[in-house]
Amino acid sequence: MADPLIEPFAELCGALRGLQEQVEQLSRVHEAVDDFNSAFGAFQGAMALHASCLTYPKNVPAPTRGHNSLAQDKKQTSPGT
Repeated sequence: MADPLIEPFAELCGALRGLQEQVEQLSRVHEAVDDFNSAFGAFQGAMALHASCLTYPKNVPAPTRGHNSLAQDKKQTSPGT
């Protein structure tokens, strides 16, 4: 007479092996994300340090470049005048 628990425990064992494989894959993903976060955090820190060393100019309105301004530019750069 076969034990009625053997088949359910065999299925459970197979399911637990699958779970173990998934947890191991998840662990590798976690390590990869952790490595990326460390590298990207260092990059952001370097960018912030670089930005703190620069002096940015105040906001100066950009000159308008319309149809009339092109004609004025040509007048200013034309030779012989």
